[in-house]
Amino acid sequence: MYGILLMEVQNDFMAEGFPFYSYFGDMAKAIIPPIKKLTEAARKRKIPVIYCNMVPIKDDALFKKFSPHLLPGTPGAEVVDELEPKDEDYIIPVYSMDAFLHSHLERMLGSLGVDTMVITGGSTDIGCLLTAIWSAYSSAL
Repeated sequence: MYGILLMEVQNDFMAEGFPFYSYFGDMAKAIIPPIKKLTEAARKRKIPVIYCNMVPIKDDALFKKFSPHLLPGTPGAEVVDELEPKDEDYIIPVYSMDAFLHSHLERMLGSLGVDTMVITGGSTDIGCLLTAIWSAYSSAL
Protein backbone atom coordinates (compact mmCIF):
# COMPACT_ATOMS: atom_id res chain seq x y z
CA MET A 1 0.00 0.00 0.00
CA TYR A 2 1.14 3.51 -0.76
CA GLY A 3 1.58 6.26 1.81
CA ILE A 4 2.28 9.96 1.38
CA LEU A 5 4.86 11.56 3.71
CA LEU A 6 4.79 15.33 4.02
CA MET A 7 8.07 16.48 5.49
CA GLU A 8 8.35 19.76 7.37
CA VAL A 9 5.47 21.61 5.72
CA GLN A 10 5.39 23.90 8.74
CA ASN A 11 5.10 27.68 8.83
CA ASP A 12 8.65 28.30 10.06
CA PHE A 13 9.91 26.63 6.88
CA MET A 14 7.33 27.59 4.28
CA ALA A 15 5.26 30.63 5.25
CA GLU A 16 6.14 34.19 4.41
CA GLY A 17 7.43 36.15 7.39
CA PHE A 18 8.72 33.08 9.26
CA PRO A 19 12.40 32.27 9.97
CA PHE A 20 13.32 29.98 7.06
CA TYR A 21 11.12 31.54 4.40
CA SER A 22 14.11 33.50 3.16
CA TYR A 23 15.81 30.17 2.44
CA PHE A 24 12.84 28.40 0.81
CA GLY A 25 11.02 31.51 -0.45
CA ASP A 26 9.56 31.12 -3.92
CA MET A 27 10.27 27.38 -3.89
CA ALA A 28 7.87 27.00 -0.97
CA LYS A 29 5.15 28.92 -2.78
CA ALA A 30 5.68 26.84 -5.92
CA ILE A 31 5.61 23.43 -4.22
CA ILE A 32 2.47 23.93 -2.11
CA PRO A 33 -0.13 23.60 -4.94
CA PRO A 34 1.28 20.28 -6.28
CA ILE A 35 1.50 18.88 -2.74
CA LYS A 36 -2.10 19.91 -2.11
CA LYS A 37 -3.19 18.20 -5.33
CA LEU A 38 -1.26 15.04 -4.35
CA THR A 39 -2.78 14.86 -0.86
CA GLU A 40 -6.31 15.43 -2.16
CA ALA A 41 -5.90 12.63 -4.70
CA ALA A 42 -4.44 10.33 -2.02
CA ARG A 43 -7.31 10.96 0.39
CA LYS A 44 -9.86 10.15 -2.34
CA ARG A 45 -8.11 6.81 -2.83
CA LYS A 46 -7.87 6.15 0.94
CA ILE A 47 -4.07 6.40 0.81
CA PRO A 48 -2.66 7.47 4.19
CA VAL A 49 -1.31 11.02 4.38
CA ILE A 50 1.31 11.36 7.10
CA TYR A 51 2.69 14.68 8.26
CA CYS A 52 6.23 14.44 9.66
CA ASN A 53 6.48 17.60 11.75
CA MET A 54 9.88 18.59 13.02
CA VAL A 55 10.10 19.19 16.77
CA PRO A 56 13.33 20.77 18.00
CA ILE A 57 15.39 19.57 20.91
CA LYS A 58 16.59 22.69 22.75
CA ASP A 59 20.16 21.50 23.26
CA ASP A 60 20.53 20.17 19.72
CA ALA A 61 23.23 21.85 17.61
CA LEU A 62 20.76 22.74 14.83
CA PHE A 63 18.42 24.41 17.27
CA LYS A 64 21.27 26.42 18.77
CA LYS A 65 22.72 27.39 15.39
CA PHE A 66 19.53 28.90 13.98
CA SER A 67 17.07 31.29 15.56
CA PRO A 68 14.51 29.58 17.79
CA HIS A 69 12.10 27.85 15.45
CA LEU A 70 9.39 25.21 15.41
CA LEU A 71 8.67 25.74 19.09
CA PRO A 72 5.69 23.58 20.13
CA GLY A 73 2.54 25.64 20.59
CA THR A 74 3.72 28.48 18.36
CA PRO A 75 2.36 29.40 14.92
CA GLY A 76 5.73 28.51 13.39
CA ALA A 77 5.34 24.86 14.36
CA GLU A 78 1.91 24.56 12.69
CA VAL A 79 1.38 23.15 9.20
CA VAL A 80 0.94 25.84 6.54
CA ASP A 81 -2.71 26.75 6.05
CA GLU A 82 -2.88 25.52 2.45
CA LEU A 83 -1.85 22.00 3.52
CA GLU A 84 -3.84 21.77 6.73
CA PRO A 85 -4.20 18.14 7.89
CA LYS A 86 -7.64 16.55 7.68
CA ASP A 87 -9.21 14.37 10.38
CA GLU A 88 -8.20 11.17 8.58
CA ASP A 89 -4.53 12.20 8.29
CA TYR A 90 -1.71 11.26 10.63
CA ILE A 91 0.76 13.61 12.31
CA ILE A 92 3.98 12.27 13.73
CA PRO A 93 6.61 14.33 15.54
CA VAL A 94 10.14 13.88 14.24
CA TYR A 95 13.29 14.96 16.02
CA SER A 96 15.86 14.62 13.27
CA MET A 97 16.31 15.52 9.62
CA ASP A 98 15.69 11.80 8.99
CA ALA A 99 12.06 11.16 9.93
CA PHE A 100 12.82 7.56 10.88
CA LEU A 101 15.50 8.41 13.44
CA HIS A 102 14.11 8.51 17.01
CA SER A 103 10.47 8.52 15.89
CA HIS A 104 7.62 6.04 15.58
CA LEU A 105 7.33 6.47 11.81
CA GLU A 106 8.44 2.93 10.93
CA ARG A 107 5.94 1.43 13.37
CA MET A 108 3.15 3.67 12.06
CA LEU A 109 3.87 2.70 8.45
CA GLY A 110 3.84 -0.97 9.41
CA SER A 111 0.55 -0.61 11.26
CA LEU A 112 -1.01 1.08 8.24
CA GLY A 113 0.37 -1.52 5.83
CA VAL A 114 2.42 1.07 3.96
CA ASP A 115 5.26 -0.50 2.01
CA THR A 116 5.73 2.19 -0.66
CA MET A 117 6.11 5.88 0.16
CA VAL A 118 5.86 9.07 -1.81
CA ILE A 119 8.01 11.57 0.07
CA THR A 120 7.51 15.28 -0.44
CA GLY A 121 7.71 18.46 1.56
CA GLY A 122 9.46 21.69 2.27
CA SER A 123 13.06 20.60 2.50
CA THR A 124 13.57 18.18 -0.36
CA ASP A 125 17.33 18.64 -0.19
CA ILE A 126 17.53 17.71 3.50
CA GLY A 127 14.58 16.05 5.28
CA CYS A 128 13.05 14.34 2.26
CA LEU A 129 16.43 13.15 1.00
CA LEU A 130 17.64 11.80 4.34
CA THR A 131 14.33 10.06 5.01
CA ALA A 132 14.42 8.45 1.56
CA ILE A 133 18.01 7.31 2.05
CA TRP A 134 17.22 5.72 5.41
CA SER A 135 14.14 4.05 3.98
CA ALA A 136 16.13 2.57 1.10
CA TYR A 137 18.97 1.52 3.38
CA SER A 138 16.77 -0.14 6.01
CA SER A 139 14.71 -2.04 3.43
CA ALA A 140 17.95 -3.44 1.97
CA LEU A 141 18.90 -4.97 5.35
